[in-house]
Amino acid sequence: MKLLLLTGSCCPEWRIDYRKQLLHLLGSSHQLVTLIVAAGDPLAAVAEQQQIPVQLLLPELNQSRRKIQAALSDPAFQMRFSAWLKLLRQREPDLGICFYGDWLPPVLFELPTRGFSIFIPDRCQH
Repeated sequence: MKLLLLTGSCCPEWRIDYRKQLLHLLGSSHQLVTLIVAAGDPLAAVAEQQQIPVQLLLPELNQSRRKIQAALSDPAFQMRFSAWLKLLRQREPDLGICFYGDWLPPVLFELPTRGFSIFIPDRCQH
């Protein structure tokens, strides 16, 4: 199965980075077609070492819901967001997994043909 993995900025800092284990586990039995992370996230380097394509979260999407919704009304951002979504769409993911993600525009969750599985065991502090 072709997977799209999104890891959010509200992931707690554990002694063990479970996101790395998740990358390894998913990559061993499925094709990870894209990892979405915020700029500066060290998980991007781990993914690249495993030859997993990385797509950086647009900075406007790494904010509070109110700010994201405001950005969505900006025509310049709409063009960049549309181009960003197009790159994801071209990867043709079957299933998306959101691990400690925050609120994102619903159109992102419509990309995988089988939908998204969202894992957020505790309230995010954003």
